[in-house]
Amino acid sequence: MSNRYKFIYNACVEFFGVTTLENGDVINEFLDNEDVTVLAAVTVDGEVLLQNSVPVENQYGLLFYKIPNLDFSGHTGAAKIGLLTLEGGLAKSIYNSLQRVFSPYILKKCEYPAEIRTLLQNLHSSLGLSLGLTESGILSLHDEVSFWMHKTKMLPTKADREAARSFATILERISEQFGYEAENFPMEKNVHELFI
Repeated sequence: MSNRYKFIYNACVEFFGVTTLENGDVINEFLDNEDVTVLAAVTVDGEVLLQNSVPVENQYGLLFYKIPNLDFSGHTGAAKIGLLTLEGGLAKSIYNSLQRVFSPYILKKCEYPAEIRTLLQNLHSSLGLSLGLTESGILSLHDEVSFWMHKTKMLPTKADREAARSFATILERISEQFGYEAENFPMEKNVHELFI
């Protein structure tokens, strides 16, 4: 039994206050199969159930996940393992993590690093996609112009702000050139159709 197996096994036993886990082979599948990236531990009828998928029910449990190895220096060791608690379902868990851990940290700083800003934007897009929303909320040319104008104020470097301003200007000109009111120009329209 490897240390990684023992860590996961003992974390589940302690977290749920049980003495043993019935389906420990699921832990081995998580550790040995690189295609399996998550391991969830939840209680069902008083027993701890281990599964290699994120629970869809509003359950309280543990979620182990493999942290991708982004070190391209040739490291070939086993993936590191991260651990999250599920607090009444995935959406509630994400909300609680952001509200109780990350928001207070960010609010203490007047200006937070561009890396955090980028990660939050990516999280926003990913959460929107997972809920079936459009990736950016951009549904019209007007939305696109507004997006780039907003970027002219928010991007960290002068070059990025100037590039954003250029995009906004170009999009405004396109709207005027084709005689579309910005509010009535759907982004879903095939761009090819505009030039025929």
